[in-house]
Amino acid sequence: MNDRENMAKPTSLTASFVRGVEDLGRYGDGRGRFGLSLLVRRTKDGGVSRNWQQRVRIPGRGPTSLGLGSYPAVSLSEARDLAAENAMKIRTRFPRKSGIDRLLEKAGSAANPGSAGPTFRDMAEGFIDFRRPTWTGAKTEKQMRSLLEGYAYPVIGDVPIEQVTSSHVLEVVGPIWTTKAESAKKLMRAVSGVFKNAFAEGFDVEDPTKRAKAGLGRQRNTVTHHAAVDYAEVQAVIAYLRTAKTYPSKSAALAFAILTAARTGEVRGRGGLRSTRTRPPGRSPPTARRAGVSTGSRCRLGR
Repeated sequence: MNDRENMAKPTSLTASFVRGVEDLGRYGDGRGRFGLSLLVRRTKDGGVSRNWQQRVRIPGRGPTSLGLGSYPAVSLSEARDLAAENAMKIRTRFPRKSGIDRLLEKAGSAANPGSAGPTFRDMAEGFIDFRRPTWTGAKTEKQMRSLLEGYAYPVIGDVPIEQVTSSHVLEVVGPIWTTKAESAKKLMRAVSGVFKNAFAEGFDVEDPTKRAKAGLGRQRNTVTHHAAVDYAEVQAVIAYLRTAKTYPSKSAALAFAILTAARTGEVRGRGGLRSTRTRPPGRSPPTARRAGVSTGSRCRLGR
């Protein structure tokens, strides 16, 4: 093992390091170098290629990698100059606002609500339109709209998206945080998604749900079970079903579900039963899926 194979990653790149490095990986140029790094990869002929890349953050698009050419066609000093030039272009095109600038803008928006930009309702509707193609059915959109219209819109629907704070989120989610725990979690995820989408579109917002969660505390879910029959009484239930004055198919289906632990949908014939006699254990048919994912469960016949 030679010195090149033992070469440690430097805090910043040097011309001699770039010229001699052969270990595969990414080597950053250190802080203050505008996201410049050297990517060392193996070529098809067994050699080593060295390429310059720059990691930049463009408002409305997020982190992006830019290729700056390969070494030695582009030297270290030339790569640094290109990275600095790109960073300057981004700053010129998207000037960063100082803390006082953001405070003055919020103060002006509060004094003149008509110029405050899109509201939470506007951004939420845009978020739903954006995510709709990724959902497997209309149920997801229906649930999200029900939560937003029932809890979020009455409180923050007309508030500009850049003025919504964690205190607003507490006002929205707090009343149901412990009484309707599952709905509160879904509502919190929906609000968080709206703000993440707004940030991706270039708005000066932070996700207020993170701070709101710290003030809500832990949830205590109250589990309510359905009425059940004791295990020792199952034999009596099966005997009753055999003599019950009802549709024979209903009695037989219920008895079958009890004895095999099959799902009700399978017993009623929606997709067919899964038997280990005709399929290897653990393998579900393509139709036996929930939300597009195979459930992996099965029933055993003849045991």
